[in-house]
Amino acid sequence: MRSKLGKIGYRAKYRSIREMDLIFRQFWEIFKKNYTEEELVKFEKLIEEDDFDLYQWISGVTAVPAKYQSLISQIEEQIVHSRGKK
Repeated sequence: MRSKLGKIGYRAKYRSIREMDLIFRQFWEIFKKNYTEEELVKFEKLIEEDDFDLYQWISGVTAVPAKYQSLISQIEEQIVHSRGKK
């Protein structure tokens, strides 16, 4: 399991689009401390999606697929929360 988490963490942190690096890096630090097995499976699938699509979903430009709605909502909440700290 530790190896799997390491692979997911690496993939979450090193993306092809710098903005996604930053977004997922912050999200992973919180997510990895408190997730269900089902959420982890969904997150693993989410991070395999194209970065352009991910950015469009997170920024609200295009509709989020239903299967990722809860995770994208969590990411969006974290972005809003981190902006409020500054």
